[in-house]
Amino acid sequence: MRRVALAVSVAMIATMGCGAGERANVGPVEFKETTVAELEKLIADNKGKVVLIDAWFLGCAPCVKKFPNLVDLHVKFAKEGLVCISLNVYPEEIKEKNKVLEFLKKQGADFPNLIFKDDDKKVDDWQEKYDAVSTPAYVLFDRKGERKIISEKAKPQEVEEIVKKLLEAK
Repeated sequence: MRRVALAVSVAMIATMGCGAGERANVGPVEFKETTVAELEKLIADNKGKVVLIDAWFLGCAPCVKKFPNLVDLHVKFAKEGLVCISLNVYPEEIKEKNKVLEFLKKQGADFPNLIFKDDDKKVDDWQEKYDAVSTPAYVLFDRKGERKIISEKAKPQEVEEIVKKLLEAK
């Protein structure tokens, strides 16, 4: 199943200010290419922690609007065992790497920021497997490494409550 890209100009989004959601950079922000296999290993390596992946891409206006929520969760809960990962699921944005990195720095996204470099089939298969076909989407794993479902309509407060409950379960 092919991802549906919104007709929003990447250049327009990248030059927009982040407004109230803009954050000071508190650590190094990187944007790295990854494969599905490498991401699966990263998830497995973080067993014992709660892992929250935000599947997004810069050309998706709702993704850009929602992104600060991931940063907020990271700031609030990283010390309690939350691992936040931003996953750009639109490999074509590798060509816009500088714009994406600029956006991530403005957000203060000092956690793993990845972009798939696999072919469309592997990316689509991953998105389908984890119900992240439409973006933005959260993919969440508890401390046991088991996938937990978050409704795509969940409000930021609801996502935070789910994360808190998973963090409390030791």
